[in-house]
Amino acid sequence: MDGTRIVDDSPGTADGDVSEAVRNTLCIPLWGRMLAAQHFPHLFPDHDAKRILAEMHCDLSSSKLFKLQYAYLDCAIRQYDFACEINAYLAEYPRACVVELGAGLSVLRRQMQNESNAWYDLDHPQVIALRRRHIPSGERERNISCDLNDLSWFDSIDLNPRDGIVFIAGGLFYYFTTKEVRRLLVAMAERFRGGMIAFDTTNHRGLRGGE
Repeated sequence: MDGTRIVDDSPGTADGDVSEAVRNTLCIPLWGRMLAAQHFPHLFPDHDAKRILAEMHCDLSSSKLFKLQYAYLDCAIRQYDFACEINAYLAEYPRACVVELGAGLSVLRRQMQNESNAWYDLDHPQVIALRRRHIPSGERERNISCDLNDLSWFDSIDLNPRDGIVFIAGGLFYYFTTKEVRRLLVAMAERFRGGMIAFDTTNHRGLRGGE
């Protein structure tokens, strides 16, 4: 795509317009978060996952993967860990921007009840359209449609360097080559000096679902 496009005010898309692969990628962490919230509501109070899955008519109940406690807890714990990383950074830089790279259908800002910090959700156009359809945006939250390998999205982040910036990337870099990850992180380090990024990793077995 050519550059970055803000789509907060653009029309939404019907869920049926989204490819099956994209739907599955989005629904898997949602399903895990829903199950974790059902089993451990005080630890993982996700009040949106079940609703979004119902609105998208997504049912993964037949998946053997989510009969394993580890599988669904992994999805929820990742969100919990990112929340801890963000809070730790905001304790030092209370005016910092928060940026979710490959945001998918994350509702982390809503879970954290953060209405104070500028919050950016970045993902492909189809995904951002679904976010707009299913997830209410906060007053200081912006959805940005972009290709993360097209670094022009940097210009969409309104940053005062003294305030700081924290990035999170959950389940994202699995889809990047090593060269692409290195190029992105180096460019981000040069542009957003003093910022922080938190991301998760896995090995080849993990990418195959633990088979």
